[in-house]
Parts: sequence; structure tokens; C-alpha cells
Amino acid sequence: MSRKREQILRRAEQEFLVYGYVGTSIDSIVKDIGGSKSTVYAHFSDKTVLFAEAITDIRREFDFSLPRSLAVDAEDPGVRLELAVVEFLTMIYRERAIHLFRLVISEANRFPEVAHQYWHEGPVRSLDRLAEIIGSRDTAVLLFNMLMGERYHRVVLALDPIPDPEQIVSIARYAIATAVQGSNK
Repeated sequence: MSRKREQILRRAEQEFLVYGYVGTSIDSIVKDIGGSKSTVYAHFSDKTVLFAEAITDIRREFDFSLPRSLAVDAEDPGVRLELAVVEFLTMIYRERAIHLFRLVISEANRFPEVAHQYWHEGPVRSLDRLAEIIGSRDTAVLLFNMLMGERYHRVVLALDPIPDPEQIVSIARYAIATAVQGSNK
């Protein structure tokens, strides 16, 4: 990737995350990086293509599959599950991940293919990995829904602050205990 293309993409990512698709203009990107609109269009055929590539690039920053190295190091299945859930929560509560989630939700009607890609490469991968660790898809779905529930939505809506690492461990332990207990009924 050329240096200029990379520069355009990085600036576009910042703009889209803050202002959304409609609120981002090619003019503002050009103003910040220098050059002209024709430079942007030489690398990206239009704003839609730039948006799709920016979202794909941002999404790649996050490993929704929950790296196996972390989950495999512990022999105790409960410890493995807790490590994976803490890792997942740490990832989804990153400020950039929250901005990405907001952006995908806000633009899902305009860009269904972006929402589809996000769903399959994000939540579906996480669910698959949790199901693999737990050994039950139903329990994984229950746990996932708890993790992405009220607390997460309050943070996404900027009603609550992002939890600190200690709070994340507490959220993980509570959700795991509740999901496992609920699945045993």
C-alpha cells in the first residue's frame, strides 16, 4: 500500500469513527492530509469504497476469535473460560471498538454488506470460540448475550464509563457463573 493511500485511509478511519459516513467529507480528509480530492479518488473510486475499506481495516484490529494461545495455556477449563471472557470484554470495551460498533450500527441500513461482514467476523467468531471453550453453543449464546447486554449498551450509549480492568474481571466472573448456572437448570 502506498504511503499516501495509507495516510488517506488512516485519516478516513478517524473521520468515520467520529462523524459517521454522512458527517465525513472528502474535503475534510484532504484538508488534514494535504493534496486534493483527485488524489483521494486516485486511490479510492468513491466515498463508499473508502468507507468500506476503512471499516474493514478497523475491524482487523480486533481478534474476535479470542486468541487460542491465551485460552490454551490454562489447564483448568474454568480458568481458560475466564481468561477468554476477560480478553473478549477487554477488546469490546476498547474505545475504538465502541466507536466501530456505533458506526456499524448507524450505517447498517446504508451498508448492509459492512454489517454482515462485521457480524460474521466479529460476534459469530466470538460465539464459536466461546462454544468451543465451554462445550455448549447454548451456554455460549447465553454468556455472550449477558456480556453484550445492559452494561455494554450503557457504555455504547455513553451513559456509563468504560469499565476498568478490575471491573472487567468482576463482570466476567459474574456472567460466567450466571450463564453456567442458568444452563444447568
